[in-house]
Amino acid sequence: MIHLHETKRKKSYFGGLVVSFRMEEFPEYPRSKRAIFQIEPKAEGKGVSWPKGSGVRDWTTGVIGV
Repeated sequence: MIHLHETKRKKSYFGGLVVSFRMEEFPEYPRSKRAIFQIEPKAEGKGVSWPKGSGVRDWTTGVIGV
C-alpha cells in the first residue's frame, strides 16, 4: 500500500496498491532516472496518518510491509 501526504501533519489524500512500476529516463532533468508507478486506488488508503516516531527530516518511511 502506498499513501500520499501533502505534509506529515495531514492525513493521506490518496492511497492504493502498487500494481507495477517501470524505470524511465527523462534526460531534461538532472536526476533523469524516474520510477513510474501504476496504482490501484483503495478507499482505505485515504485518511491515513504518517507513522509515529518519524523525524523532522524524514521524507519517507521506507518499506513497512510487503
